[in-house]
Amino acid sequence: LDLRTSYEAYEDPDPIIDGIVNYRVSGMRDRNGEGVDFSPYGIHKMVIADDSNEETLHKHMEELYKNMMFKNEGFMFILEMIKQDIKFPLLFHCATGKDRTGAIAVLLYLLLGVSKEDIMEDYLLSNQAYHTRIELALEQNRERIQQNPSLKRIVMMEAGVDEQMGREMLDGILERYPNYEEFFLKEYGIDTNMREYICNIFLE
Repeated sequence: LDLRTSYEAYEDPDPIIDGIVNYRVSGMRDRNGEGVDFSPYGIHKMVIADDSNEETLHKHMEELYKNMMFKNEGFMFILEMIKQDIKFPLLFHCATGKDRTGAIAVLLYLLLGVSKEDIMEDYLLSNQAYHTRIELALEQNRERIQQNPSLKRIVMMEAGVDEQMGREMLDGILERYPNYEEFFLKEYGIDTNMREYICNIFLE
């Protein structure tokens, strides 16, 4: 399951492998319903194009992250596969496997009852995987960050993941709903029986 935009997939298509079915659903959309290129290059373009101050830019990023939790088409696609009893495993990915992919993983973990802190611990493993790239990006932007320390978060979002943004995804749900059970019911139509059914599929 490719969570990139149609443009990203066109520029760098997934390989065709015998016996594997490829699907594509945009994993992030803006308030107008348009797919968002959230690859490192896409984030960089967003930063360059945004002539507002850092606080406004952070708010925009925060909104994008939070919105991935609600009516996420990639997650709805996986739910539909479960309902149709399509065989697993399923590999899902985006450009770097940390933001749009991370959001889907967060939703699946929440549905399966994983604790918030365990979810965050797993989410932040991306920074270990991308440690070299993060250090390089921080070094390349060292002077800019010294002049404006708030830019460090933007660099982290380009090269790795930002802990606060990860927590915003989880906390944003509870800003709208009293609990995660109500969230899954209202946003994705998952009642107690459906949740138990899904847990029986994925948990030992």
